[in-house]
Amino acid sequence: MKVGYNYLYTLQDRPSEVSTLNLQQFAIMNNEIAQQLNRTPTPEFANPSVLGEGTRWQKELFKTAPLQRHQLTVSGGTERTGYYLSGEYFDQEGVAVGSNFKRYSFRLNMDNKLFKWLTLSTNVNFYQTKEKLASTSEDVIRNAINLAPNIAVKNPDGSWGGATEAEYGNNARYAPLNPVAIANLIDNNLKKTGAMGGMTAEVNILKGLTFRTSFNGNFEYFDGTKFTPTYRLGYLTNEKASMSVNNNKNFYWNLNELLQYNTNIGKHAINAMVSHEAQAWNYEGYNITRVGFASNEIPAINLGDAQGQTTGGFKGSGALESWLGRVVYTYDEKYILQVAGRADGSSNFGANNRWGYFPSVSAAWRVSREPFMQSQDLISDLKIRAEWGTTGNSGASNDQFSSLNSVTTPWGAGFRTGRYGNDDLKWEETETKNIGINIGLLKDRIQLEADYYIRKTDNLLMPNPLPAYMGTQGEGAITAPTVNIGKMQNRGFGITLNTVNINRNNFTWKTNFNISSFKTEITKFYSDAAFLTRSAWYMNNFTARSAIGQAPWMFWGYLSDGVFSSEEEIRKSAIPTQSDGSPLPIQKEGGVWVGDIKYRDLNGDNKIDSRDQTYIGNPWPKLTFGLTNTVSWKGFDLSVLVTAASGNDIYNFVRFNNANPNNINLGRNLMSEAFDYARIVQDANGNDVLSNPGTKIPRIVGSDVNGNGNRFTDYFVEDGSYIRIKNVTLGYILPAEWLSRQRWYAPSA
Repeated sequence: MKVGYNYLYTLQDRPSEVSTLNLQQFAIMNNEIAQQLNRTPTPEFANPSVLGEGTRWQKELFKTAPLQRHQLTVSGGTERTGYYLSGEYFDQEGVAVGSNFKRYSFRLNMDNKLFKWLTLSTNVNFYQTKEKLASTSEDVIRNAINLAPNIAVKNPDGSWGGATEAEYGNNARYAPLNPVAIANLIDNNLKKTGAMGGMTAEVNILKGLTFRTSFNGNFEYFDGTKFTPTYRLGYLTNEKASMSVNNNKNFYWNLNELLQYNTNIGKHAINAMVSHEAQAWNYEGYNITRVGFASNEIPAINLGDAQGQTTGGFKGSGALESWLGRVVYTYDEKYILQVAGRADGSSNFGANNRWGYFPSVSAAWRVSREPFMQSQDLISDLKIRAEWGTTGNSGASNDQFSSLNSVTTPWGAGFRTGRYGNDDLKWEETETKNIGINIGLLKDRIQLEADYYIRKTDNLLMPNPLPAYMGTQGEGAITAPTVNIGKMQNRGFGITLNTVNINRNNFTWKTNFNISSFKTEITKFYSDAAFLTRSAWYMNNFTARSAIGQAPWMFWGYLSDGVFSSEEEIRKSAIPTQSDGSPLPIQKEGGVWVGDIKYRDLNGDNKIDSRDQTYIGNPWPKLTFGLTNTVSWKGFDLSVLVTAASGNDIYNFVRFNNANPNNINLGRNLMSEAFDYARIVQDANGNDVLSNPGTKIPRIVGSDVNGNGNRFTDYFVEDGSYIRIKNVTLGYILPAEWLSRQRWYAPSA
């Protein structure tokens, strides 16, 4: 019997702070805005030079947090029976206040050779996780960027701070909530309890002929509770406590039978396999919400006000059956041919399209086994490969049906259609063509694997973008159906290089490098639609678009040319239109003026409207990289993993929101760059011009008719390329006479 114990402890660093206005900058900007808008300045901002940096909300919310793991293992057995038993405790304190993750798990594996022809094995894994979700569910991280620096975390009397009318007037209602307070006040917990496991029986029927059957399954229970107490955070109050309880469960099982035959006849080798698999799953859950509790001290759902209680629930199931066959023929370990096919039947499709059929074939030539390669020592392995095959995707679940939603009517509970069904739905099919090569040099001290592929996907499964007049938006809307909407093509390559750089005198240095690239293109839509769009409501309806000939989900918006620096420039440029199509007036209030964003007129009609939108960013990387270096010396080993990506774009919505200088009127802090907002002064001739020409940040204006704060432009599209040291692991194997070769880790990530 062997007993092992592993312990891991590390510290997680707080994230880097996003640069925001300090209190002095915030005060200066507020004073300037008050002057421009004829508003009474905030008295405490009368002399910004005496102010400090104010509350650094990100510093208050984030902290260095420990992570630890304990694992105990016991393994052993006899000639016929082997076992492995382990238990683990994992505790990860969140770097944000109000977050935490804990996991408890237990695992048992057993193998038993009952007879020479029969082996039984079983495995079981029980686990429970507990999470605190207040910091991720309440938008506290964004509030830590948005909340003004003149608000204290806590008031002098010990109560939680917040924006007040004394500072912001009626605009105090728009100020973000104190994120540290919310992370501490709201109790949002999620507990998951589950188990997975199965049994396998392997029977040796004849020499080379083996039958294996296995049954596996898992279940999981979710228990979530969220309690929001009454509170007062400055002007903002929550006068009624509320609580919601969510419980759901899911269950999955899988039955597999496999018959495999292996034989060698001279230089011929044959491996044949047939398999059948059946799997099914179901899930259901409910939720209850009550508002109005007599006390914040006892968060129990039964103590809430039953009047006005809301409830909800869901239930679903699915199944998949598969048949698979494969034959691999090898001649003289040089020529390899594989033919395979599978048939899958999914409950996600109607009876006419339930089954999908997916063949594949591949061939390989191990050139290094040829006689003409035996007289050289440079190339130790050389194999050329070619593959063709298809795979299927069955999508989400039960999209062929028209789902029903509950509705309350004057006559009692009823149902209405919640989603359009589609009984003509088909399998999404992907055809892949691949050529590849494997090369080994200098007795495999250098190994290279390279592949180039073309992947075509047909019958893409996506929701059909039906227009609003068909009842897909608004109250009582019916969700658009899932359809087979079009075709897509991927072209790409992948290269992996493994090298043994040094291997002598108990010192080894190995390197693994991989690089890959792909280009995706929509090639066809099965409807009259020339493009598809999807908007993120939580990002002010930021839009991504897919069109034929383009990569999917490209960023969509306007191109900007800075801001207008003079009235003369405005009159020579295209400007946005009013609802009737006429140009906006050129005037300081209620029109386009100096300091407003200048948009590029792409169609040359001398006006700015929706037809001047274009692709402003591509979210897909051109290249991805990975590099791992492993160094071993005597009992020590060091591994460093570096990952990188290049060529992808990111739309920085946080900057888009927090570089808008008008938001400072709402008791919100801004990014530091907003301090360079367009400042309007008069020149010697009395004309409005900019005192800070070259700025890209628009002016502060009472009525933003130009769309400075709500039109998405390329200004906030950033290069998403990165290189990151993802993991560093240092290990040491203790001498056997000490602790039976136990292993110690000191990782950082």
